[in-house]
Amino acid sequence: MKVKDPMEEISIQQCFRRENAVDISELPDGYMVTDTKRGRVHYLNSVAAIVFELCDGTQPAGKMVELLKREFSLASAPEDQVVSCLATLMKEGLVVPCPS
Repeated sequence: MKVKDPMEEISIQQCFRRENAVDISELPDGYMVTDTKRGRVHYLNSVAAIVFELCDGTQPAGKMVELLKREFSLASAPEDQVVSCLATLMKEGLVVPCPS
């Protein structure tokens, strides 16, 4: 049985929301997110924390890409990096896609 790669399933038009069963603690260099359902702790660097924060159910992934490009004055849009971050956050159960 082939396991699906979450990155293949992410569209830049898709919105995401944070999972309800998480506790968030701000750290100097990002977030510590505790998944209370699974009893796991995750450390998010500052960029992953921004992506996680933008997962409010209203921001499509494409908007996140544009916000990060502007915020960090990047020459090109970090689409692959945002998609990869969202895939990891989904895999770890910290965010879920919003219904279309």
